[in-house]
Amino acid sequence: MAYLATNSETGAPLVNQNVILRVNKGYSFSNAIVKVNGSIATNGIERGTGVDQVRVTARTDASGIAIFILEDQMTADMAGAPEPETLTERGPEYDIDSGGDPMISYYTQLMPEIMGEQTDIVDISEIHFYRPNSEPSFDMSEVSARMVSETIDETNSIRRTDLETEFTVTNNYYPVGTRVFQKHQPVNKTAAVIYKVEDASNTPIANRSVSLSVNKAYSGSTASITNGTTPVNLPTGDADGALWTVNTDAFGTAYFPFTNLDSTGSDKPATMTTPVTTVNPLYSQMYLNVTGATVLLSDIVEFHYYTVPKVAQTVKKLPSSIKVGKSATLPAKSAQGVTIKWSTTSKKNCKVVGTKVTATKAGNCVVKGTNTGNAGHLPFTVTKTMTVKK
Repeated sequence: MAYLATNSETGAPLVNQNVILRVNKGYSFSNAIVKVNGSIATNGIERGTGVDQVRVTARTDASGIAIFILEDQMTADMAGAPEPETLTERGPEYDIDSGGDPMISYYTQLMPEIMGEQTDIVDISEIHFYRPNSEPSFDMSEVSARMVSETIDETNSIRRTDLETEFTVTNNYYPVGTRVFQKHQPVNKTAAVIYKVEDASNTPIANRSVSLSVNKAYSGSTASITNGTTPVNLPTGDADGALWTVNTDAFGTAYFPFTNLDSTGSDKPATMTTPVTTVNPLYSQMYLNVTGATVLLSDIVEFHYYTVPKVAQTVKKLPSSIKVGKSATLPAKSAQGVTIKWSTTSKKNCKVVGTKVTATKAGNCVVKGTNTGNAGHLPFTVTKTMTVKK
């Protein structure tokens, strides 16, 4: 499950935000046994008590996306629900008094949460698991593999129709219908790369091995990339930097963690649709391969990395005067949340311990606050002269 967290007023993605997934949500009568993010999360017993079976936390990435991996733990001795006629069929009802009979309906209800259910605007999802009547078959005559980790279109990325023409019409490197996008991303960040894979009838291709070409051959990619375990090489001629292989899930989606390791990139673009720089660009090109596809329409996507300018720090208004024998409290952190260290050059008139300044003699008390900044903020220095009154 991939959740996109945004500011409901501006639509801006919420980066590095904790998202809580409420699994087998209270009052839902959920009865599925699922593993979430690699850990056993539920026991399959939710009897409308109002208590969630489990809550799992994930942090959003540079695009505001939080990832939760769910695995159903249905075993051979569990009946499961029958296969529906279609994926849009509502399915049979069940007797709530029975607590949800897995012979009839076996499911989990999910709700993401940031601030609380009375505040957040969210999608509540139910996944109903069934036992298929037979092994699924897919029409591989034309397969589409589109990136869906977030909406990629002309409003937030650069679509290179000129390259699409060059790759598919002028040359026959790829089939017509292949799309090419360039997307700006900050350096040293993780992004969720998720592709949706469907067959010729738009049926999700589930449980199929697919591979992602990272720093694709002939792309000239220059960025340092890792999937969390192994750094990717830069491409050399006809060799990809790496080929990451996963299985698609029940919805035909393939997820790849995609982390940039560079500390410095290009200048930050004016907008997300500003054309990418051609002067020492830092980028990684990716392409999803689907074995067995007669015709493959896959998105070619380049992440172009920029350096995020560091933000100057500020501090709230400081006291202008203080009486002898009295104390004042200085802010422990800047307005941007970075810890400040305080000192004084007027030790005859005042003393500073931690964030507390105490006046000892009439005159001037000069306090100085400093910190060295951090990855997102410039170093900080502020000096304030306070009048010490009798």
